[in-house]
Amino acid sequence: MKFTGVLATLVAVVGVSAAAPAPASGAVTEERAVSAWCVKDKRAEHPVVVRCPAARDAALETETDVAMPPNFESQCYWHDRFATETAFEWLTDSSTFLEIIEPILDRLDRSARLLHLGCGTSDLHNHLRARGFLNVTNVDYEPLALERGRELEHAAFGDVRTTYELADATHLQLGERYDLIIDKGTADAISCGDGDSVLRMARGVKKHLAAGGFWISMSYSSSRFDVGGLPLAADVMASIPVPKLRDTDPDIYHWCYLLQP
Repeated sequence: MKFTGVLATLVAVVGVSAAAPAPASGAVTEERAVSAWCVKDKRAEHPVVVRCPAARDAALETETDVAMPPNFESQCYWHDRFATETAFEWLTDSSTFLEIIEPILDRLDRSARLLHLGCGTSDLHNHLRARGFLNVTNVDYEPLALERGRELEHAAFGDVRTTYELADATHLQLGERYDLIIDKGTADAISCGDGDSVLRMARGVKKHLAAGGFWISMSYSSSRFDVGGLPLAADVMASIPVPKLRDTDPDIYHWCYLLQP
């Protein structure tokens, strides 16, 4: 692990744990609950720029009497969602996420090249810009996500200075290398695809990392990168306890990973 010192500082300053106890056998964990959402509906596969007509959803509803869970691997799902959603944060808000990765951000020059993979309707780019990082590229494969990102940035700053690119995180070809690549829940959504989807994402990320660069990934899964043939070394930066609604609720953690070649 190349950032052992950084992780030690992280635990001391932020107050998160670098590891968490394994769930008891049979415990209802968030990972098990969320993994049930990964429905492989191959009827939903479309090229990157294809919109999804409402008629398709109506047709699918007539084909089954069972309420289907969200199909996170499908661009159609995200297009329909972003048509009405203007802002949403996965797993944790952007302020908390930046606190977690603060020791690493402090090591970067403000001219560093940052890539936000699967930006969705997050305001993470605004928080990075407020920290002085302007060379930020926001990537999503749904055009509405990029539109929402520009709207959020303009609302916060009165202009748009970060970059927005339409691309599939499992087939990255951006022609640029980045000092820091970030995703917050994107690897989780991609994992709902075929068995090699996370591996393809990791290979693409590696090709886009600058020398000395690294990838930070926030996930609900304690085994997100337990993937054979992973081209990057993955370490747990932090495990963040999820607030309980009841004292009897099981212990659930979100996981922040640091990945490097």
